[in-house]
Amino acid sequence: MGSRTYGGISVLQHLLLLATLAVAVYWAGIVLLAAVAGIIVISWAAHRFPILAAFALLVVVLISQLSLMMNLLPEGWDVLPGGVRISDLILVGMWGASVATLFRRIDRSPEAKRLLAASALLSALLLVAILRNWTTYGLSAPGEFRFRYLILGLPIFLAIHLTDEKMRESLASLLSWSPVIGALAVLPIAVAKQGIQLSASSRWYPASISLGLLLAATWLFVSSRVASRSVSQALRYLTLLFVAFIVLKDAHRSVWLVAAVILLILMRLRVVEVGRLAPWLLVIVVSGAAILSTVGLTVPQLIAYITSRGSAFIRPTSDPTSYWRLVTWKSYLNVFMEHPWLGEGFGGYWDVYVPEFDARITVMPHSLYVQTLVKLGVTGMMALLAWFGAAASALVAQIKRAASESTSARALALMGLLGVAASLTFGTAYSLDFWPLAWIGIGLAAVFSPESEISPNER
Repeated sequence: MGSRTYGGISVLQHLLLLATLAVAVYWAGIVLLAAVAGIIVISWAAHRFPILAAFALLVVVLISQLSLMMNLLPEGWDVLPGGVRISDLILVGMWGASVATLFRRIDRSPEAKRLLAASALLSALLLVAILRNWTTYGLSAPGEFRFRYLILGLPIFLAIHLTDEKMRESLASLLSWSPVIGALAVLPIAVAKQGIQLSASSRWYPASISLGLLLAATWLFVSSRVASRSVSQALRYLTLLFVAFIVLKDAHRSVWLVAAVILLILMRLRVVEVGRLAPWLLVIVVSGAAILSTVGLTVPQLIAYITSRGSAFIRPTSDPTSYWRLVTWKSYLNVFMEHPWLGEGFGGYWDVYVPEFDARITVMPHSLYVQTLVKLGVTGMMALLAWFGAAASALVAQIKRAASESTSARALALMGLLGVAASLTFGTAYSLDFWPLAWIGIGLAAVFSPESEISPNER
């Protein structure tokens, strides 16, 4: 009798499921239902294979960035049928995997709980910015969101899913060596297409690649000083010199600013000793001069180039690029004042009249802060800064907690903190970027790991 009853209930459950699917197809359509099913499958795959998901995103981002300045690949090479980019698909899976994991009841550290609360608040505001403009802009509303803010799902995904130290160190190695190897691989093509000139118009790589290289070199230094783990000394020095050469040659001032901030933080934490800076600078100058001489450039040319690029920090209105940014920010801030609290939302993209140019500008304002104020208002800006603040607080706590324990955990947490500083500094001229957010995620993973959820007294 019991088996018959169980069998009847099972049949009833299947019938109810089929009826629910039929109603869903009728009201939502087969396309939307298939999209939801696809998201579920991708989210499961990201949850089951987090390192593979992170590596896939890294490869797609790296290829896109390396080909940007030289147009190596055709436009839309990474667009799948339906207009969805591969990177967007992976990130949606990461968001889905993170949400599903957070539904599990797990006792977490106070720092992790505060970060999750800040993440929930920021996610809610982003959702409001999409939904409020849905009737006006349709799919353009979520489209603009994924273009600039979908990447915020990466650090939380990594924080939740990199559950052991070996996974974190493996991804750290991928993050540090992939931009170096990628930049070296396309260097001959870059030299052939762009030439060897000290000019902003003949850069080899975009700012994101310089930023990724800078963070990679920082990890090589931090891991050798804090974690006592490193590659051979000769390979480390050669890598640092290559990165220094690219950062100086391509002269992305936003990356220079990030380098200065990272150096100040490392000095404040006494990872870098002031007395040892002079020999390193001497080695970089001498080696740089030797490299320049082999490619037909002189030290005076380099000094003049660096001086001209760096003058924008002191006299921004005298530099064409800096002046463009300043007047564009000023015009976009007038747009922000029309919707100061919640912004104008997503979907409208960019369009503003700039009186100084007597023209309309239809590109993003090249500033994370101006962009967020316009789209999300003061409320969204405070939520975004609160998220970075919660992440920094959790990473500082992890650095202190790991001071007498795992040196690797301390080094990764320190890199996460530097990732927060890099994101906020780089954001003065650009939007959110993959490389610092990935380092933030790796650093935060130790905060979310099971051992961090045990109190010091219990340990």
